[in-house]
Amino acid sequence: MSKFFKFNFRLKLTISMLSVVALTGIVAIIIGITIINKNIIRDAYEVVKNTLDATYFMYNEKMNTKKKLLAYVAKREDIIYSTKNKQRIYLYKKLQEIKNEFNLDILNITDHKGNIIIRSNSINQYGDNVSQDKIVNWILKNRKTCSGSDLVNQYTLKKESIDLVRKSQIRIIPTPRSRNIKKAYEKRAMMLKAGSPIWFNGKMIGVIYGAILINNNFKLVDSFKNLLFKKHKIDKDHLSTTTIFLEDVRIATNVL
Repeated sequence: MSKFFKFNFRLKLTISMLSVVALTGIVAIIIGITIINKNIIRDAYEVVKNTLDATYFMYNEKMNTKKKLLAYVAKREDIIYSTKNKQRIYLYKKLQEIKNEFNLDILNITDHKGNIIIRSNSINQYGDNVSQDKIVNWILKNRKTCSGSDLVNQYTLKKESIDLVRKSQIRIIPTPRSRNIKKAYEKRAMMLKAGSPIWFNGKMIGVIYGAILINNNFKLVDSFKNLLFKKHKIDKDHLSTTTIFLEDVRIATNVL
């Protein structure tokens, strides 16, 4: 009886010790997994936040670069003289050169009231008033160089170029879990814009402004991706993608 009692006691003791060890191990595993998951989530959050911050910085730098470019062009003596005297043919040639060299989609000059003197995309489209344009309006009121993003409708784009109208249209393709969008095409164009006043003898005589179309601008999103992710691939597949949204519509993306 005593032997059976000792054996039973030892068994219970062993089971108790194993239970404590097992319980401790399970608790340790749960705590470890929780800490690891929290760290992974925190690190992932930081990566996403830093990536978005870097993209925002690069986007703003692109706007600032165009703003500085147009501020410089606005101070050129030939541009000032030609704007003052409305030498449209000369301005048309010069604006085309600048537009092509710096990859702009729009580059125009107005008078001090916002009336178009010359469009780089069409020498025959002039005289209309664009003082309600977001950038032009701000410059006319504040008399300073500025830049920013803007939404442009098809009517405005048509004055610039039929080609820009075609480039700007986005066919909306339904995807799983996406919000139901009733229209078949997104016809609004998002543009990166910049402009500067043109001065002569202390008097503002005009405004030069330019824009880059963001819709279907694959070079823009590729430049962001390549700078941020260094073209990393696994089995020839890119590890990352970059997309610019207009509300729920992808207007520029390298998602295949």
